[in-house]
Amino acid sequence: MQADTSRNKIIRLIRDLAGAILAGLLLVLFVNRGVLMHANDGIGRSLWIADSGNSTTVVSHDGSVHLSLDAFETGTYTGRLSFELENFTEKPLSLGIRVSSLRNASHLTEYEYTDFQPLYLGNEVLTVDREHVVAVDIYPVQEEEAAEEGKETAGMDDKGSPDRGVVSDPVFRIGEIRIDNRFQWDPYVLLFGFLSAFALLLLIDHRAYFQKRPAAAFCLIALTMGFSMVTGLPRNKIGYDEETHLQAVMDLASFPSGELHVSDALLNQLLITEYNHPDAQPGNYPEMAEWDARLGALADYRLGEHTPDFYTLPNRVPAYLPMAAAMKLGKGLHLSWPELLTVTRAANLLMYTAVMTLAVWLAPAGQWLMMLIGLFPVSLFLACTVSYDPFVTAFLFLGYACLMRGRRWSAAALACFFLGCLPKAVYAPVALLPLIWLNQKHVTAPSAAARDGKAAGQGPDKGALADFLHPGTADWLLLFGCGLCFVLLAGTFILPTLVSPAEAGDVRGGATSEVSQVGFILGNPLRYAAILLRQIILWVPQCWFGADCTTHMGHIVNGYTRFKGYYPVYLFLLAGTVIASWRGGRRILVKNTGPAARKDEITINVDALHLPARIWTFMMVGAASVLIWTSMYVAFTEPGASEIAGVQGRYFLPLMFPLYMVLSGPVPSRDASLETRPRLWYYLLELAGLIVLSLTVWTTVISRFCL
Repeated sequence: MQADTSRNKIIRLIRDLAGAILAGLLLVLFVNRGVLMHANDGIGRSLWIADSGNSTTVVSHDGSVHLSLDAFETGTYTGRLSFELENFTEKPLSLGIRVSSLRNASHLTEYEYTDFQPLYLGNEVLTVDREHVVAVDIYPVQEEEAAEEGKETAGMDDKGSPDRGVVSDPVFRIGEIRIDNRFQWDPYVLLFGFLSAFALLLLIDHRAYFQKRPAAAFCLIALTMGFSMVTGLPRNKIGYDEETHLQAVMDLASFPSGELHVSDALLNQLLITEYNHPDAQPGNYPEMAEWDARLGALADYRLGEHTPDFYTLPNRVPAYLPMAAAMKLGKGLHLSWPELLTVTRAANLLMYTAVMTLAVWLAPAGQWLMMLIGLFPVSLFLACTVSYDPFVTAFLFLGYACLMRGRRWSAAALACFFLGCLPKAVYAPVALLPLIWLNQKHVTAPSAAARDGKAAGQGPDKGALADFLHPGTADWLLLFGCGLCFVLLAGTFILPTLVSPAEAGDVRGGATSEVSQVGFILGNPLRYAAILLRQIILWVPQCWFGADCTTHMGHIVNGYTRFKGYYPVYLFLLAGTVIASWRGGRRILVKNTGPAARKDEITINVDALHLPARIWTFMMVGAASVLIWTSMYVAFTEPGASEIAGVQGRYFLPLMFPLYMVLSGPVPSRDASLETRPRLWYYLLELAGLIVLSLTVWTTVISRFCL
């Protein structure tokens, strides 16, 4: 019987693998559908090069180019338009491309495209996918400042198109122009299709297994979607302050010599320059291949002429160690810079997935809530870039899981809180969360009373007040541990800012000054309290359940002005998870089988998060939120401003789980027996999490950078 079961599992696994491979191949065919459908239209499935014999090219004084496809009477199908580009400036180029095609073989229709070209790319490739193309115009998109000075000086006509009668200095030169209709075996699309289908088939084919094990579901979704994102993201600055984190990781990876020898091209990737402009990214698979090839050849991290002196703050070293170890290994294998950056990002993803999976597995309650927050697009995006934020979130979540398992786990929870708060000490108040276990004794009752069910749900015993007035040794140790942890964390951030604030804050916030801001807060406490309270109230949606804290993915998904992702779906899932927690599984009282249990006693099922604990948790979350806002007011806001600048929704991710657990249903104490019967809602949550996340990865990464 056991052999048959194992054989059936292997057969199902092979079937799922075959289905996933087929899904990947079908997805590749789907993205090439235009080429396959128009195989007999114009040039067919081939590469066409514009020259004097088959086309007419007119070059304007400003470098703009007009291409007429004279070789085709009714135009030709154009899959990808590509051309050589020489940039005369020291900034990424903003290009305008107009494609003219015949609709119904008679009506001329124009399609406008805009592309932001990175400096290292020598070829521009644009996915057009239009039939009956008869002409192409390529022109520079003028800067907003130039447009405000006047359309004539900017070289634009009334419609915003290049004015051929106006002479302006050229900013680029166009070389060979090509139409590429060849079938493209895109490895990024193939990998994404395979991983997405494989995860979906496993969830469906092994429903009973994953329905009872949210940790396994989290691990599966995070790894499949995470590796799709890691491989599909450009090997350029794409994450939050990624160049700064890369400096620290490279500093650690230079151990034991501590020396860095980088080339000019690599140094441009480690500093804020026009060469790593976050909006100037490869826009498709051909550009990605050229970007990796050119940067791989130019970015030397072993024998370069520059020896930068990067410094890593000691409190951030634990967060950077997994990435530094991966980079050190990659250096030993002589990987190119694009490969080295991919390996470093993958190490961060693996660390995040491992710690979060352990946290979900250890949590006695709120597992699906923890899984959902851990799979927010912003959470996974941070884990797929070079950043210490995933380390903070993962270890704080692991601390929450340990904390809910009971008072005996307080030391483990404190260790996780301390480790997680080291890179960002603004979360220091969470180190005081274990105080919810003060005076919480193991509540027991005779078996008869328990069998009658009268003691079920009973709270702390009547001697709780006396215990509170006369704390025992364990209570004093808990107080000492929490206090010491909080003081140590506060000493790395809060006290230095108060005692010796810097003259200047973060230059990105403008004319900032920590000295002036601290003086303003201390001199006008009521005014600052009003500013703080107003800002917190106005930003509640953005910080706790809006697009800014769920689907905002740096420069590729902006929560304010651009595509906001599928955040209404995540809002629905978040609300549904909290509501479902109030209709959880039924509680069954059984004998305590622990080594310290007596045969005539059984454990009573007590809500670990009783009302005082919920109030205390809410207060600590609020205290950490106040520190977040205050830190940005001091370091990122101009002195005396009435609004706080620089706060982002991702800063509140590490605090979302305890806040929503305060709003959730009863949480069982570790010593209480709880039989949970997973409901259909939780299984649908796992499926929805995978489907929405795969749509997000496709929309924001694969279709944007890899097609």
